Amino acid sequence: YVDAAMFSHPNGQDVLIPLDLSVFLNSLLFSCAAQPGLGKVILELLNFEGNCIRRRKAINLRSGIDLSYGDCIGKTFGELRIEFTTAIFIGIVRPDVHQSKYRDQGLGLCPSSDTIIEKDDLLIFIGPKSNPESCVSMLGQFRAYEATALELSKKYQLS
Repeated sequence: YVDAAMFSHPNGQDVLIPLDLSVFLNSLLFSCAAQPGLGKVILELLNFEGNCIRRRKAINLRSGIDLSYGDCIGKTFGELRIEFTTAIFIGIVRPDVHQSKYRDQGLGLCPSSDTIIEKDDLLIFIGPKSNPESCVSMLGQFRAYEATALELSKKYQLS
């Protein structure tokens, strides 16, 4: 039945990718049994209530000084991450790139901070709403944190 539900995008790429989750689910079940509270965290991230994993097209994301749509296009993923107060950005999905090339191009979950955001990118984040809140003052606050971290790194020779 899964094979019957398969269809392709006009560019030839598969739209649905069936996965055998039995190994993953077994591993998840045993991990949750061994670590009290882990099951609740995973359920919270996947249930679409409160803080959970969500996505937004880059062109539909409001950010920047004017909170304009698509302001993030052309910025790096690292720049995007530090601008939001109610969301933690964790990934980029680029629909026109085959999944086998994601790692080489710095895409997927935990992408490279240097990855430039494109118009059709799907931005994956954890947050309470499907429209994360941008706050430009976060940029200055993050830069201050970064400066403090560099000072401490030099002081304790951690670099």
